[in-house]
Amino acid sequence: MKSAIPIIIPVYNTSPTTLYTTVSYLHKHTGNPIIVVNDGSKREDTNGVLELIEKNGYAKVLRKENGGKIDALHYGLEHIIQEYNPKCVFIQDDDVIPVPNNGKGLDEILKENCERLNEDFPVMVYPTANQRYLPENVLKEIKEDIKSFHKSFESKRKEDNLDNLLRKNFLDYIQHVEHTVVTSNARKAAGEGIYVNGTASLWRTEDLKRVLKNHSGKHAGDDYEMTFLVRKDGKGILFSEDLILYPELINDPKKFIKQRTYWQYGGYRVCLEDPKNCFNNPLHASYFLIGPLLYAALLPIPPLRTALTISYPSLIASQYLISKRNLREKVFDKFKDTVKLFGGIYIALPFYISSLFVNNDPLSHILQITGALAGYLYTIYLLYKNNINNENLRLELKDLFVYSLYVPLYTLVFTSLGAVKYIKEKAKGGQRTYKISH
Repeated sequence: MKSAIPIIIPVYNTSPTTLYTTVSYLHKHTGNPIIVVNDGSKREDTNGVLELIEKNGYAKVLRKENGGKIDALHYGLEHIIQEYNPKCVFIQDDDVIPVPNNGKGLDEILKENCERLNEDFPVMVYPTANQRYLPENVLKEIKEDIKSFHKSFESKRKEDNLDNLLRKNFLDYIQHVEHTVVTSNARKAAGEGIYVNGTASLWRTEDLKRVLKNHSGKHAGDDYEMTFLVRKDGKGILFSEDLILYPELINDPKKFIKQRTYWQYGGYRVCLEDPKNCFNNPLHASYFLIGPLLYAALLPIPPLRTALTISYPSLIASQYLISKRNLREKVFDKFKDTVKLFGGIYIALPFYISSLFVNNDPLSHILQITGALAGYLYTIYLLYKNNINNENLRLELKDLFVYSLYVPLYTLVFTSLGAVKYIKEKAKGGQRTYKISH
């Protein structure tokens, strides 16, 4: 069945309702085989749902001892290669609803996008939104699934309550705007996938196998590491609007803080353990490593600090060009795209805020805040202009202003917390590495 595009879903202690609705939705919308890998889940209700899914014929369930997400993906991929030997594989998390965005069916989209993948671009990524902003027809289908499921499988956990699963609050709104900006508009502005989306992605089988084989097996930062392993061979990542991915996001503030701290920690881990590959990805290199190190080195020299703050977007643009496979192809366009993407919110404003505490030169302050605000407003304009072609993901200007106020706070708080966690983990001997031996 080489024409099949199997779907691999790694599962570990997932909410029963979320897991059931995810697999049920896929079962109804694809004829491709669904392979669920139970990575040693300890929750009885999760294991109970997996038995129900298998009994209903929704998916094939593979079971193994706990080894982490990468280990589970590798285990599932080896099974798929033996049984189907497919050209492409679609991998997704256990809480994701992939919704077609162009009137075509899921299988048709996967098949067409599989044909687009090649040696230079072996992976396809898709924009991400919030599951509680699903299109009305899909939302209705999911709600019916939840009600039906709860009649046959009672769960007393608060997280599985229908209202908690689909409610909207400010934290939910922020995540929706954040995911829409980062995984939709920014990627569209760049014209290419910036990084591998861990939520879901379509891969050429042989390339996915090589990436998983060379992966450290560490969880935090695993998506960044997959990105670096792809780019290490000079390969690119395609972006498509054909599917919109709707993962379940976090409503609890404590869990949100823990998740984002863990993400930032993962970024530090990947960049500092492999700085060469980190440099070859401009988003991660600028955000986690290169910029802060350069700025710290120039603290004693105010004029150079000022020059760095103003010219930093161009520095990142140059770095982006260096990392490209063919520098002669559309160099100027790539330069413009990179300045658009990194010229405002993510670069100028955080550096200006940092400079306030160490720079007493009034002229520097004026230049920095002018440059920062110009890039800040221009970035908002570009993100608004590049809105994705989907009504549920369109952002109003007010949404982008709210998000832009959130970004420097995120940068200052979670980047710092991530750095502290990284230092603590290194002091304890580093994060656990799972051995991939299948």
